[in-house]
Amino acid sequence: MPHGQMNNSNELAKLHCLHSLFGPTVGNDLFLTCQIKSAIEYYLTGSHLSRSSIQKFSQTLPALLRSPILNTNSSAFCFLDFSEQHYDPLWIRKWVLDSFKELAGYRHTVLLVTGLRSCLCPKRKYWTQRIALRYTNAIRYIDELAASSATRKTKLQIVHV
Repeated sequence: MPHGQMNNSNELAKLHCLHSLFGPTVGNDLFLTCQIKSAIEYYLTGSHLSRSSIQKFSQTLPALLRSPILNTNSSAFCFLDFSEQHYDPLWIRKWVLDSFKELAGYRHTVLLVTGLRSCLCPKRKYWTQRIALRYTNAIRYIDELAASSATRKTKLQIVHV
């Protein structure tokens, strides 16, 4: 991995998602997971030095999982971006439960959640203790919804960025 690439939380989230999804296929080899990430980044940006947005990166993962070359019929990925939304627990519940309809039946599932901070604290607002508490409660709420929607046999990874 190029020096400094892992300093960004989005880059760590990408790697974590790939490692969770492809760990069973690649034998939990972190180097091979990094190579998969580099190949995806090159495909998306046309450069070994550029990084794609987490949204664009996340859009490619479901198609990659369906690839017959990787044979990952037991893994699924879902991406929830709350950055352009207003915080409402009922809508969050709907989006999380809808996501789990897509993830049903898979042994290894990864749910990537982004934009929750900006959903709770839009631009031109200050991050306060009250908002920090709402953020912690929102993460707990999403985690509990996801856990209650997963089956006992499902290995669930939730990544919050």
